[in-house]
Amino acid sequence: MFRLLARAILWVPFRLIFWTRVENMRELKKLRGRAVIIVCNHRSNMDGVTLFFAMPRRMHIMAKDSLFRRRLLSWVFRKILMFPVDRANPIAGTKHSLKLLKSGECLLMFPEGTRNTTSEDALALKNGASMLAIKTGVPILPIIINRKPLPFRLTRIKIGNAIDVGALGQRPSKDQLTNKVASAMYDLLGTWDKQPLTTARAIVIRGDEILLMRRNRGGEDYFTTPGGHIDDGEQPRVAASREVFEETGITARPRRLIYKRIRPDDRMDNCMESYWACEYEGGEITKNPESEEYQPSAETRTWRDGRPAGTYNPEWVSLGDLATIDLKPETMKNQLLKDLRIYGTRLSRPIKFLDN
Repeated sequence: MFRLLARAILWVPFRLIFWTRVENMRELKKLRGRAVIIVCNHRSNMDGVTLFFAMPRRMHIMAKDSLFRRRLLSWVFRKILMFPVDRANPIAGTKHSLKLLKSGECLLMFPEGTRNTTSEDALALKNGASMLAIKTGVPILPIIINRKPLPFRLTRIKIGNAIDVGALGQRPSKDQLTNKVASAMYDLLGTWDKQPLTTARAIVIRGDEILLMRRNRGGEDYFTTPGGHIDDGEQPRVAASREVFEETGITARPRRLIYKRIRPDDRMDNCMESYWACEYEGGEITKNPESEEYQPSAETRTWRDGRPAGTYNPEWVSLGDLATIDLKPETMKNQLLKDLRIYGTRLSRPIKFLDN
């Protein structure tokens, strides 16, 4: 009753101040009367409230427990069907979520686990929603908010196609289902990006060393970071990790996007490069014979501009030598040196757009 009264009284004032437009509402209507897990990217603390007024369906909203510390706010949140989850000990929240889904309710989750204000830095999803879907057989409905809701500014909400666990055939693992959900959300997010990412490169630091690719091309000897083109439907951060393993045999976990750069590319009109700060997880340098860089024809192969493809040699290079080596592109090298001095090797900094 409180939820219905709140919507009846506050719906018009809220929508007059916070402008929202929902696209593809028919996908939500198809699931009317069925249990469903709605997953959404997380721009701000206003996301849950915005979806409460924008979506016609009754939703139980999973939220971090810190929002419930004030007694009055806790009372209001619970009345509009929000419930707290302790990130350090999520067992109680998980049990409550399972109970809701088994009773046919709709559950809204923010599977990133934290707020992400940038498109490409988002969608590093946790496995919670996938675990609940696998246990209950409930479909997952991906939703994307294009930007932080602010007064008197239009916020667009796009609903994707439901992912039915039962229709996937063989029961997927939590990681497989999470990757499928993240890919669907990234595709939704990409429809609003004027310049989508097309390559992913990795900055892998281990102690006081950085993983680089030494190239010799037409007599020119220089270094680049490992990386390559993003496959269709692949997340950029996944592509960065894949390229590192394929090219060097090293396992690395992308933590966050730190640089973006537009450059001419001889295989497509324009190329938006993304550079990911990665955490070294293990492995030793190994040249993968399946990788095109190490095929027998690599040294003699030419690119479309007629230049030789050249040779590749992965190496760990001392960070102390970084300033003296020829690392391309130079704008990335200069920015990286600056950020290492300011932020250290974790590179916890805002995204920087590099010059060509």
